[in-house]
Amino acid sequence: MDGLYWIKSTQDEWVRKYSDLSNVYLFGSSCGGNIAYHAGLRVAAGAYKELEPVKIKGLILHQPYFSGKNRTESEEKLKDDQLLPLHAIDKMFDLSLPKGTLDHDHEYSNPFLNGGSKHLDDVIAQGWKILVTGVSGDPLVDNARNFANFMEEKGIKTFKLFGDGYHAIEGFEPSKAAALIGAPKDFICATTN
Repeated sequence: MDGLYWIKSTQDEWVRKYSDLSNVYLFGSSCGGNIAYHAGLRVAAGAYKELEPVKIKGLILHQPYFSGKNRTESEEKLKDDQLLPLHAIDKMFDLSLPKGTLDHDHEYSNPFLNGGSKHLDDVIAQGWKILVTGVSGDPLVDNARNFANFMEEKGIKTFKLFGDGYHAIEGFEPSKAAALIGAPKDFICATTN
């Protein structure tokens, strides 16, 4: 949220000259996808009024870092993944969830709790669109797929890109980066009014 308020009030010449503040998408990769989602909920719930002239048009969640107490098939299948083993997923949530949280079924880690955030209707009212990406070799891919389907069921225009690879593949295999980086560009161009 601080970043969005900075964009709104900045006098930075480059931002003022080259950005279109009326066409902003929140983008996050991995845990950044989780952060972008929750920042988006805050904006949709009313902060959008304070952010003008910044106007959010949607969310881009690249391999979002969602999980919960109940394990998915991909988490179980890839529990010993070399890059993102299940114990590391759990440790990251242990370190980042509020003190006193009993398990990973917390709104910050599990977007499906209690039927989803009460602010999803605000997301719909804002007319936002969401792009969710994931890859087959990512322990969190089932949660990403489930999240994308959940957003569709809630009535949010949702775009999906799921392929082969592993978590953060674009950082290790440049040949894969082009498609994963190109997808948000294509999504923004296709959804800009």
